[in-house]
Order: sequence, then structure tokens, then C-alpha cells
Amino acid sequence: MSSVIDPRKIQKDLPIPKGAVLYDFDDQYNKLNMLESGSVQFIAKINDSGNERLLGEIKTKRFILPHLLFGENNNPLKIISSMDCIINSYPFYQNTLSFFSQNPLIARSIFVSLIADFNEIYSKIKSFYEFSFKVEKLYDNLILAIALGKLNKNLIVFSDDSFNLFQISKNYEEKFKSQNGFFPGVDNPNFLGNDNSRFIQKKYEFSMERLSCNQDILNIAFSFRKTPLEVMDSIYKNTYELPFYICKTFSKELDSLIASFIEIIVRTESYLIRIFSHPSNLSYVLLKGINDKLGKEKCLAIFSTVYASYQNFAEFYKNFFQLISLPFNLNFKNDLLYLIETTKKSTLESVAQPEKKGKEAVSSIISDILSKNENSSFSIDSIIIGEKKSSQLTTSSKFFSEICSFANFPADETKIFSKALDTFIKQQDKTADNEINRKVQKAIRTLYFKLYEKTFIKSLNTKQYPKAVDYFLKFGIIDERLLTQEDLNVIINFSDNSYSDYEIYYPYDWFSLIYNEKIEPSISDLGQSFAEIEREEAKRYKKVKEEEIPINLKKLKFEIENFYQTTYRVLTSSPLTALPIFFSENVRGKLSDLIITREKIANELDWLRSIDYSLFWRESIYRQEDIFDIYKKEVLPYIIIIPGIGDRIFMWQDSGTNKYMPARFVFPSVFTGSDLRKSVALACAAYRWENNKTMKGPAWADATAGGITGAYVDYLQTYQKSTELSIEAKKTIKEQLSKFRSDREKFANDYIQWIFYESEGILKLNSLLRRIFIFEIPFKKEVLLQLQRLPAFEKLVTTFINRRKMEIRSNINRYRKFEDQEKNLPDEIQKFMDFLKN
Repeated sequence: MSSVIDPRKIQKDLPIPKGAVLYDFDDQYNKLNMLESGSVQFIAKINDSGNERLLGEIKTKRFILPHLLFGENNNPLKIISSMDCIINSYPFYQNTLSFFSQNPLIARSIFVSLIADFNEIYSKIKSFYEFSFKVEKLYDNLILAIALGKLNKNLIVFSDDSFNLFQISKNYEEKFKSQNGFFPGVDNPNFLGNDNSRFIQKKYEFSMERLSCNQDILNIAFSFRKTPLEVMDSIYKNTYELPFYICKTFSKELDSLIASFIEIIVRTESYLIRIFSHPSNLSYVLLKGINDKLGKEKCLAIFSTVYASYQNFAEFYKNFFQLISLPFNLNFKNDLLYLIETTKKSTLESVAQPEKKGKEAVSSIISDILSKNENSSFSIDSIIIGEKKSSQLTTSSKFFSEICSFANFPADETKIFSKALDTFIKQQDKTADNEINRKVQKAIRTLYFKLYEKTFIKSLNTKQYPKAVDYFLKFGIIDERLLTQEDLNVIINFSDNSYSDYEIYYPYDWFSLIYNEKIEPSISDLGQSFAEIEREEAKRYKKVKEEEIPINLKKLKFEIENFYQTTYRVLTSSPLTALPIFFSENVRGKLSDLIITREKIANELDWLRSIDYSLFWRESIYRQEDIFDIYKKEVLPYIIIIPGIGDRIFMWQDSGTNKYMPARFVFPSVFTGSDLRKSVALACAAYRWENNKTMKGPAWADATAGGITGAYVDYLQTYQKSTELSIEAKKTIKEQLSKFRSDREKFANDYIQWIFYESEGILKLNSLLRRIFIFEIPFKKEVLLQLQRLPAFEKLVTTFINRRKMEIRSNINRYRKFEDQEKNLPDEIQKFMDFLKN
């Protein structure tokens, strides 16, 4: 046990430094520990060799793994502080049952912590299972490719006592053929990514049956959690044996859940080692066969797929378990070392000098498009059928020339970009998914963002710059030949002088705020902040001082590379073929009607807030000298208009570097979707979901304390057992939910029904959902009073209004401490009180 935790004493406000071990493996866990601030992590041993894996993290205002108090054996986990902590620690030597009888309130808090611990570990297991299925799919497909490709005459040489590849591949082949599976050929890299589970009688699907948990006990515990508070208090005081029994049995299920987690980790790592690391790993066996029979070129093509999987798996594993080194690696013998060497140089250079990765990427793509070798020849010139040689091919774009000249773009890259644009312009179908378009578009994407960054930086120190530069920075227009005359006229005559109460930024304004360090950069697509990635890179790379670039320029590069380069894709329903450049063929409709303006955005948000009036209100802390209390305030989001054409609106992040900062919504500069209002509402539904998770923290999935997410997740888990719904209604709900992949998407669909139809008195939701939404996403008072006339809403609206009146009365007394001598509340508190009356 940690030297700072004394098992004999009550220790209040005990400071624990970051990295301290509170409990080690097999320590006796005999104290009830409340985490007042900070966070702790718990780690498990996964094998006899002592390998450890991080299983989860516990944050402020929770008991630390109280299920360990009910165990009969010593602590199987290591518990360490992941940041500076304050802990209240109480000896726990007495019988657990007698403790429950004497301390009903603490007993109830223990039960709540048990439920929260289970939900968080369960959520992590589900995430890891999704990853594990990807690993297992590659494992299965490698064996199928080896078996069906018939490349290795003698698989016995790659077998051992624990893994008979000869017999395993034979079994896979028989199942695959018996189910009429189609094998496109061993040289087809797409096969390795296909889902062939039905042909080998498998399922890559998660279910509770995969866990070693007693579903009946879980149902009892979660049902007990939903017991009304007054009834639960009475049970804890008068019938304490029942909650004690539930906590004790539920603690065993928590132990089983952790054991299941360890089991899937061990199994997944065994797959990863067999795929990549074992002396006769499956990747090597397949690639050796391809290399020997089909040659190096085919082998390299398949290797690129294998290597991409390796990189993805490695990245996930490091992030998920916070590892420095991996339990698996690429292990090829001498005859295939050339495969690794082909990637080694660029990989090592990008690790040693990460700031140069953009230039290397460009060089890679340029060589990919323009290189000629004996085996194959591919260049932009060769694609243009019937055209003259490249020496005679010139770009006549005035815009492109002005932009490159203004940005001082390197001549060699200007030439490549010019060729790529010429080729792209001559394609009849610019959005077709074929080899020519893929290679040309890849070059355009890479060079575009490099040119955009250089152009923007130059514009900061230039009072007046060419109109072409303005069109480029605002709309992504780089070549006037890609626009019809009508569209070009619209762009030339466009101006947005409208005013809005919202903070709506065009690209130049937004990137200027980032560059001038007025606003922190957006998070990356993996949810990491600029500061987090900087710290991570500082650990990984040895940076040379002379090569350091100014911090504001770093932030700008981060925003363009991690935010802009991702958002332009997610704003379209075809992210794989999305291009950041503007071209008229991508505009579906009249451009003058599709350009996004501040007024359009404000109108849609105003309409939505007139119905969902609490949308952007969130908890905050009001301080007045030494007095403080919780209240709610409206935090309107940042709206960022990104250059490009898209048919979606996207909520990029629900808050800033702390949970009280504004969200960030992204709009394309030209919106081609069918319904702007619905797209905005869907983005706001995503905001409601994610922001509630942020504000509620670990309790977000709790049915009573989790707000809208907790109530909705509970609805998804229990609607089948409801006596309020008919069998037909349950069937309809199930069919509807099956259309969506995630709980957030399911919620967003119901949110649309609530806002667009239920607010008008058109009943679209079932009674269970209506009861959740009316309290979590209430309508304005005038809307509620109209709906109160309907039988489906009458009791719900009456209950809501009565509860709101009670809340107002309670808050009048609560906030009296902030009143001045004239009995006036501070403006912020008064706004909240006025909000409650709406």
C-alpha cells in the first residue's frame, strides 16, 4: 500500500501527488476512499509475465472502486494517481453488513459509485471489442487468403504445436466454400478488409453474452437504481439487508466484468502477435507466397494494406492503453526485409522531423503521379487522351497564377499543381472513383493546403491583395476555369454585410484569431488539443532548438492540418471523394441561393432556439468574492464557415479546453444539402448529446443522474420491457432504431421528431420518449400551454410547470446571498431566473 495511505487512520483532505501508487497488486483494500479532486487510474496484470494494461480512470467526487471492499481476496488491481489528488480516506474493518445498517447515506453513495464504475468499464470494453473485431477480421482474412490463394505448398513448415496453420487454413477454406464465398484473388488487397464472417460462420458483433456476467443480477441492480429517492432512502434505513445484498452480488459482477476485459485483451494481443510478430506470422506467410509466385510489385501492393492496418492498430493501442511500447511489432525475415525498407526511410524521417511531413507528403504524391519506371508508367500527361506532350501543356488560369505568385509558392510545386489542375479540368466526371481521379485529387488535396497556409500567412501582412486571393481564402476557388460564368459572377458580386448576435467567422477571420492567439486551436479528429499533442510530441521527438517555429505559427498550422483538412470532408456525404477546391460541377442548384451567410445561419439558429430555448444553456459557477453557487448561463457557440462545398453541418466540439467554453460548429461556404434547417438541427442534437456527456462526466449514462443521455440510454435498454408500449409499437421502435449505428444518431433522429413535429402537436414519439424529452428538452412556455390542450401532453405539461415553479421558488431563496442592498440580483443570475420563467 502507498506510504501516504495509513490503513489505521481517518485521513481527510489527504494530498496525493501525481504518479503515486495508492494500492499495488495484492494489497489489502480495507479503506473507503473518496476522491475529492483529481483523478486516479486502475491497472490490471494480464499475464504471469507481469504485463500491465490500463483499464480505466476515476474522476472527482467518487468513491474509488468500492467493489473491492466486498471481495474476499486481496486487491487484484494497481491504483495510481494520474494527476495531483485530494482524498478522504476512512478505515473499513467492520463487517460490511453492519456498516450498511449504520451508514445508510454512505451506503447509497457506494451503490451509486458501483453503478458508475460498471457503466464506465462496460463502455471501455465495448470500445475495445470494436477494435478487437477489426483485428480478428484481419486475422481471419489473412488465413483465408493463405488458404484460398494456394501460394504455399507446405504450410506445415509455418505450423507449431500451438498453432497448426495447415489444419486451420484447411478448416477455413472448407467453411468458406461451403457457404459459397467469393475469393477475388490473392493479389486483391480489398479482400483483407472485407467482412467474410458469414462465410466462416462467425459474427463480429458485440453482445452481453460475450461477457462473464449474470444478466439477472445486473437487471436487479439497475432496476433498483431507478427506485424513487424517497423509497430508496427508506429501504436503506429500514431494510438495509437488501441494498447490501445487491451491492455485494453486483460487486462480483464488476469483478467478472474486469476479468472479461482482461480476457479480451489477452485474446486480441494473441491475434496481433500471430498477425505481425510471431516468427511465422500470418502477414509474412501470405507476403512470402505472393513475393515468390507473383513478384515484388504485387507483394508491395498487399504489404501497403497490411502495413496500414499495423499502423492503425498500433496507434489505437498506444492511445487506448497509454503505452510507450507495443506488445507487437512487424517481424519479417531477410527475404522480405525490402518491404519494411520501402517504408522505413519516410517513416523515420517523419518521426525525427515531424514539422517537415507536409513537404515529404507532397514529394511522395508527386513521385506517385509523375514517376516513370520500367514496370509501369503513370503521369498526368499520359492520362489526357489526345492531348499534346506536357511541354506543350500550359495552365491559362489567371487566378491560380496570381495566388501562387502572391504566396511565393515554390516553382516546382506550382508546376505540379498546375498539371494536376489541367488534368482535373479535362476529366468528364470529376467525382468518379477511378485511378486517374484518385491520383490527381490526392495531389490537389496535399498541395492545396500547403498553398492555403502560405497564402493566408502572406495575407496577414498585406493590406491589399488580389481578388483571386480573397476568393481562394473564402471559398477555395483556385482556378476560374472550374467555374461557370454565372457562378463566377455570383462570387465576384458576393458580399456579406449582415450583422448577427452569434460569433460567426469566415475563414480569414477565424484563422486570424488562431494566429493571433485570441482563441485556442480546435481539437483534432481524435479529440486531442493542441497542448496535448505538443506535450506528446515533446516526449517522442528530440527537437532541435534552432528548428523551433513561433508558437502562433504552430497553432495556425495545427488548425489548418488538423481542423480544416478534416472538416471539409465531414461536411459532405461523400468524404472519400471530397475535394477542398471549388468547382461548379459540384454545385447542385443556384449558387446565389446556396452561399452561406451570417444572416442565414442566424435565422436557422434563432428558429431552433425559439423551440428548444434551453439548447445552449449550461451549468456554470457564479462567484461574488468568497460566495459562489451553481447557476446556468447561455453559452452561444462559435460558428466557423469553412471554404468548400458541402451538404452537411457539423458540430466539431461541444466545448473548449474546459467545459465552460463555447462549442464549435462548422458550415461549408456553399451548402448544397436539401434542408439547411434540418441539418442545423441534427448538428445541435449532436451538441446536446456530447455537451451533456461533458457536463455530467462519468455519470452521463446514469439513468437518474445522467441527464438526457442517461435517460435516453436507459430508454434504449428498457423499452422492450415497458408495459406502456404494445408489441407492435416495440417492433416498430426496434426497426426504426436499427437504421442508426450509434446511440447519438438514434437520439438525433428522435430530436428531429420532437422539434419539428411534436412542438406542433403532431405526435411522432412514443409516450416513454415524450416523458423524457419534455423535462430534458422543454419547449417555451407559450408552446407548452398550447400543447397542454392535447391529452398526450396534458399531464406532462402540468407536471413540468409545477416542477418549474418549485425550482423558481427554491432559487429565489438560494440566490438571496447575491442580492445587493436594493434586493437586486446580479445580471447573470437574473438572466437565469428570467430563463426559468420562459
